[in-house]
Amino acid sequence: MKTWMQRIYKSPFGGVILAVLYLAIGATGVLAIASLSKTEIENILIRYIPWNLRINFLLLIVALYFCRRDMARMIKSLFLRATESAEVEGN
Repeated sequence: MKTWMQRIYKSPFGGVILAVLYLAIGATGVLAIASLSKTEIENILIRYIPWNLRINFLLLIVALYFCRRDMARMIKSLFLRATESAEVEGN
């Protein structure tokens, strides 16, 4: 059974629907910011940018945790290729 989001994504107009949704969300944000004064915007940014950076850092750490095996495998394959190419050049 597909969820409604999967049906939208798999439909022929899925990309268009998602683009319209993103534009609507972006336009709502722009309209909300445009209704504020400069000092209000500055106060909001001063208050929420540090929290935004903390959340982004936490999300990066979580992503590294979940992708650690794939990243270790990729790094290992990079070093294996480097040693294999050095062996081929030496022969």
